[in-house]
Amino acid sequence: MNIDRSSAERISALLESAIRESLHESIEIAQRTLTDSDYEAFKRGAGMSIAKISYECLDPIYVIFPDLAPPGVL
Repeated sequence: MNIDRSSAERISALLESAIRESLHESIEIAQRTLTDSDYEAFKRGAGMSIAKISYECLDPIYVIFPDLAPPGVL
């Protein structure tokens, strides 16, 4: 990946926020409103989305700029 620091900072902040806020909040709502089996399916899908964002988008940025990775990620 060829990315400048400013873009890496912006992209990583946006993706981390999406994971932390939107995806986790959607899981909490699903837990309160879905049947157990539907919730488990939803949680699995959301978890796979988080993993894909992390692996394909964030990890390459963290390799170039390890200081952008949240504590404990690397």
